[in-house]
Formats: sequence, C-alpha cells, structure tokens
Amino acid sequence: MRDFNKLKKLNLNKYELNAIIQHINEPIITQEAIDRMVRILDSKYEKANLTEVVKGATHLNQSQKEKLHQLLLKYEDIFDGTLREWEGEPIDFEMVEGAKPHSQRHYPVPHLKELLLLG
Repeated sequence: MRDFNKLKKLNLNKYELNAIIQHINEPIITQEAIDRMVRILDSKYEKANLTEVVKGATHLNQSQKEKLHQLLLKYEDIFDGTLREWEGEPIDFEMVEGAKPHSQRHYPVPHLKELLLLG
C-alpha cells in the first residue's frame, strides 16, 4: 500500500495496522543493504596479523609475497582494527549535464592475460 490516505480511510486500530506493516515485504535490495549494514556493525574488529595474511596468499610466489608484506607494513595503521571516518579532503564528482549514472558487471579478464599481468 503506497497511498497512505487509503490506509487512513480503513480506520484500523494500532494492532491491525501493525499486523499489516509486519506482512509488508521489503524490496530485496533493501533487505540486502540492511543485512550488509548489520554484518558490518556486528563484526568484531581486531588488529590484523599481516604476516599471517601474507602466508595465506598461496597464489603468490615468494617475491610477490615480500612486496605485498612491504606494502601492508607501509599502511599498517589502516589494519589496526578500528573503524574511522574519512580524514582526507572531501571527494567531489562532476557529472556531465544530462549524463545518467550507469552500473554493470565487470568484464572478466581471461586467465592468460591475468597471468601476464601478474608476471
């Protein structure tokens, strides 16, 4: 029921109104957003063990693991287990007038090209 005036005309008591509201299903996209937010807020954040993270990257060779470990150590304060607000300058996107936002799935990279990029 989108028209609240029609809902008012039904003269429902608060229990009947509550029963109707409880049976209204949220759109799937809203349910997914709420579930994601609950997962984020309920997560237990703790400091990451960067050495263990690098050891777990079994798809990398030793030199790649060393580079990854150096990179993680460079930004170690990011992985301290706390949530913070953005500390940099605000980001602003200028849209071309009349442009419409667009979203699509990423284009998969063929495995051969992926191997060439990693090598």
